[in-house]
Amino acid sequence: MTFPKPRHRHTSCSSRAKKRLDNLSKARSKRLGVNDKWVFDILLSEHRPFSAYEIAEQIAHAGKPLQAIQVYRAVETLINLGVAHRVALKNGYMACHSPDKCA
Repeated sequence: MTFPKPRHRHTSCSSRAKKRLDNLSKARSKRLGVNDKWVFDILLSEHRPFSAYEIAEQIAHAGKPLQAIQVYRAVETLINLGVAHRVALKNGYMACHSPDKCA
């Protein structure tokens, strides 16, 4: 896992990752759903793995109830686009903040 440097500007790295997601989805003619975007926002919120249930819980706290199966579908979409990956040791998922730092 790659952790940010102490003087890391998280908003700029998240913005780049979102722009990359938009570019990849357009290039592959893949229309992203609302759930895909919500899940990606959670994954981008921190440089750490999130479990599907943790993602669903965070989205529910924002007033948008989501089932774990919907999270798994969204994560699968993000993995197929190359903007997220699974962290097996933590049984969770992380956003790929840049193309050269994604497993």
